[in-house]
Amino acid sequence: MTGELNSVLHPSTKVILVIVLAIAVQALQPRVLILLGLALMLLMMQFHAVVFWRMLRRTRWLLVTLILVFAFTTPGEYLPNWPFEIGPTYEGLWSGAIQAGRLTVMLAGLSVLLTTTDRENLIAGLLTLLYPLKYLKLPSERFAARLWLTLHYVEQPSSIKPGQRLMDRLAAFSSIEDASTQSAPETIVVALPLFTWRDGLVVLGMIILGLMMTGFWLS
Repeated sequence: MTGELNSVLHPSTKVILVIVLAIAVQALQPRVLILLGLALMLLMMQFHAVVFWRMLRRTRWLLVTLILVFAFTTPGEYLPNWPFEIGPTYEGLWSGAIQAGRLTVMLAGLSVLLTTTDRENLIAGLLTLLYPLKYLKLPSERFAARLWLTLHYVEQPSSIKPGQRLMDRLAAFSSIEDASTQSAPETIVVALPLFTWRDGLVVLGMIILGLMMTGFWLS
């Protein structure tokens, strides 16, 4: 399935979409944010993006902390019958929930990108976007190679077990690094896919959306 999904859009186009999503969620109204989140949920169900639930589980305490910080620091009407002198406000809970929703939508978009793009195509997309750095004499290929090796290192099976002592964990990290170094190829070849008419339509849609949002902000 991943190979078929890679051919739908150029990987660099999908990376740009995620960047645009990260910018857009900061300006979207709560109703639109909810609709966008539902649309991304449908995409994740279609593509079986289990990586989203993994991300959500790892960031659950960050989301809870975000809501609590807004709840206790935003002025407004306090919750009734709160037993302590300092309490949360309705406005703070609402603002915290909106910010947590924006972060959740961003994680959903990122999980769709990672699910529909394999490692080689993701590196190819980033390498395409970094191509203008050549004119500044910056080594974009070296950055792509380092990112490829980082992803290769992350995908290695972990020998770390819960409850291990610190020295055992350090030894496990060392074994992972040695194994990943031995299995890493000496030469990395990344094939750059071609842009299609679908990419042109998506880019045109992003330009129109950007102009519409710019006109909305200036009005």
